[in-house]
Amino acid sequence: MYISNINGDAEQKDNNGFISKISPSGTVLELNWITNLNAPKGMAAKGNVLYVADIDALVVINIDSSMITNTYVAPEAQFLNDVVIGE
Repeated sequence: MYISNINGDAEQKDNNGFISKISPSGTVLELNWITNLNAPKGMAAKGNVLYVADIDALVVINIDSSMITNTYVAPEAQFLNDVVIGE
C-alpha cells in the first residue's frame, strides 16, 4: 500500500512531500519511497503505475522501478486533490 505524506503546507511547492510504502499489516516498508514531491494527496494505481495528485500536477510513478516517469502540469490548477482511473 502507498501513503501520501504532505509534510508541510498542503498548498506550498516545497519539495518536502513524499510517498511511503507499507505492508497490509501496517508495517512501514519504505518511509521515503518516492521523494521531492510538493504536497501529494490523492492517488490511484493501475497495473504497475501509480498516479499522484501533487498541487498542480499529475505525477506518474513506475511502481516496479520506483521512478517518476512523467509529470503532467495543469497550469491553472491550484489544489489538485484526487485521482480517478476510468476505462
